[in-house]
Amino acid sequence: VIWLPTPYNGLTEPTFNNKFVSHISTHEAQYVFHASGFNLQLGSAEGDSAASNDIGGGTINRTRNRAWPAYTYVRYELFPQLLVEAGVSKDRQNDDAGFRQRYSNPKVGLRWQVVPNGTLRLASFRVVNRFLANSATLEPSQVGGFNQFYNDGLGFGIRARNKGVGWDQTLGHGVSYGAETLQRTLDVPVSGSYNIFDERNKRAYLNWAIPTQILKPMLPGWEGALSLVYDSQTYRRNQATGIEQIREYTPRHLRLAATLAHSSGLGLNLAFNRVSAKGIYHE
Repeated sequence: VIWLPTPYNGLTEPTFNNKFVSHISTHEAQYVFHASGFNLQLGSAEGDSAASNDIGGGTINRTRNRAWPAYTYVRYELFPQLLVEAGVSKDRQNDDAGFRQRYSNPKVGLRWQVVPNGTLRLASFRVVNRFLANSATLEPSQVGGFNQFYNDGLGFGIRARNKGVGWDQTLGHGVSYGAETLQRTLDVPVSGSYNIFDERNKRAYLNWAIPTQILKPMLPGWEGALSLVYDSQTYRRNQATGIEQIREYTPRHLRLAATLAHSSGLGLNLAFNRVSAKGIYHE
């Protein structure tokens, strides 16, 4: 049942159930060439997704989307402290409702070890959203250490322009920390044109890989790690979206996690999460 009533949207419980069925298939091929300090990836894919939505009363809405991406990525180590990434993808997409687009997506990333064990990450890239079978693809999923592919939930064919900066630092004794921010500008296709939405993602982390000499007396054969992660997202829309009619929304998460792994393959994960959010809702 699709039902998300809040004091802002005045929804009441519907009297019907939606039945949504989706089928996705993807075929991909990739060529990889690797030499000292140099990596080249060439690839292409063909994706087909079909969905049916039974909304009751004998009404079934059917959609079908197709995508044909092709891409080239190059990674080159200029010297041991500097890694440059560059690439381009070309996406061709259509659906049964008459949507058509062809879009080229340049990509540039940089990883620079500015100080010992301290790395600056910079990236600027474009990407086009497509449906992925099992959320997997052979195409590199990151540029400069920033994720390319998001499950935006806003539909097929979203064009995203991304700019990111991050810092990662290793302190020794298994301790590392870092922070990053990624700004995304989304062109969302709607009825032959595009709505422009803005997003800003922030993340900070602190990790400790517990030395084996600490665990061995109490837990022989085990390895462990602790992590503390804070992240927030800010979504701004030029018009209200979704069943909640969101114009601006900012969720925040604080996560404390512990991981234990035994040499036999047995593992244990334990996490505590604190979630808060605020937003602006209206039509």
